Amino acid sequence: MGWSWSLYYCHSALVEAMVAAEVSRGISREVAVSCVLRDRRAPPLLRPGLCVLAPYADNGNLIGWDLATTAAAADSLAAEFKRRGLHFRIEAAPSKRFDAIGLRFDFVEMRILNKATRVWRFFVASLALEAQGRCSPDVMAVW
Repeated sequence: MGWSWSLYYCHSALVEAMVAAEVSRGISREVAVSCVLRDRRAPPLLRPGLCVLAPYADNGNLIGWDLATTAAAADSLAAEFKRRGLHFRIEAAPSKRFDAIGLRFDFVEMRILNKATRVWRFFVASLALEAQGRCSPDVMAVW
């Protein structure tokens, strides 16, 4: 089995565990599934009592309305991982700001920004592309 399939199964197992954890908190399965943040779909609405479930490969991110909701969802997710015999570690406490996937999520000022390191890398790469003097249409399409 190749790396991409391994990642697919890992991510799928995480999504299912996150949904099951919300169901164990008394959220209906239909509502829990609608709270999953997915590619190429409108993001779920952040609402009182619910968390946006933001799985990414093997990282279970929870975005909650308030500290109590987020803590309850995190406790439920930890219990679900234990029930399934999955080893895990909690890397961050609930926070009003966090970095993920090259972005900084700031829930105090209600903004999502590019991380400074990402912007800097883009700037340096742009200078290198300009110095080269040309590039293929395929490179420009990605750019």
